[in-house]
Amino acid sequence: MAAFLVKPFFTKQDPAAANLTLVVKAVPANATVTLDGAERAKTTPARIEGLVPGTQHNLRVEVSGFTPYEETFTVPVESQDGELRKSVFLRKAMGVLLLKTEPPGAEIYMDGKYIGDTPLTKKQLDRDKNEIVLLIRKDGFQDRREVLTWGEQTTLEHTVQLKANK
Repeated sequence: MAAFLVKPFFTKQDPAAANLTLVVKAVPANATVTLDGAERAKTTPARIEGLVPGTQHNLRVEVSGFTPYEETFTVPVESQDGELRKSVFLRKAMGVLLLKTEPPGAEIYMDGKYIGDTPLTKKQLDRDKNEIVLLIRKDGFQDRREVLTWGEQTTLEHTVQLKANK
């Protein structure tokens, strides 16, 4: 009976590089970090340990009211200090305005420009200014000026009761 000697095959890796740490910073802070579909941190900055060089990962960083950031990256084989750093700058998500008036049919102006009559749905609004200034006009009724604030929300739903002229 013949005997065979089988030698195990090991890939030699630098022990320090075998345990890289992903450091994620985000603006705004306190974003949720998901790596490969699993939530790994509820707030940023976040440290995620145990990444193996040469492996590919899917990173998602999100916070309410902002467009999520997604990236697929490969952990570099060489690393200076055992850390892979990612800085993410999230953009505010576009907003939606749902506006009604009682009675309906009022003209709506935003920043001095006519945008439609009520009931009105206006999509893809920039939320960077955080406020919307509206002028609401209807024949036979008093003009109304309304200032709406976005805050964290991406949809503003508002109803205005118009007052008849005296």
